[in-house]
Amino acid sequence: SLYFYEVMIYLLDTWIVTPRAEIVQGMLQKLDLLPEKSHLKMLQQGIMAKIATPITFRNRLLTGQPAPDALIIDEAHHAVPRCKSYNAVVQYFQRNAELKLMGCTATPDRLDEAALGQMFESVAFEYQLDQAIADGWLVEIEQQFVTVEDMDLSCVRSQGDALNQTDLAEVMSES
Repeated sequence: SLYFYEVMIYLLDTWIVTPRAEIVQGMLQKLDLLPEKSHLKMLQQGIMAKIATPITFRNRLLTGQPAPDALIIDEAHHAVPRCKSYNAVVQYFQRNAELKLMGCTATPDRLDEAALGQMFESVAFEYQLDQAIADGWLVEIEQQFVTVEDMDLSCVRSQGDALNQTDLAEVMSES
């Protein structure tokens, strides 16, 4: 999927929204951009892109920013209408009637069954897990069951459709 990002950020004024800061850092590294000087280096290379979490866009970058040509939502399974941080970003950018919106996810089926079709009009490309294995991109699935007794997850808060990672790490370290 990085190839898509590369094409879009070199051809269009593109903003990439991703749910976690470490994903932002990973994208910048793959694009050979040093995180501490990423915007300067992006400009030097002719890249017209901003990469951040939805909360960063909402809180810091949206005020007065012109709407881009394209918005890529990485980990798009997080981008359903009830997720306020993504909705704020998408609604803000839809001021540009020509906005190209693209969502990328390896997990399109949400446990809460919220439909991505509420945010995206169509599926441009689908690559099934069994085909990726057959093509050699993924290894065969090996399933193992692990039973963990006496783990109390009742104090772990939820964030959207995921568990709070800090709370979860604390509970896991205690078990």
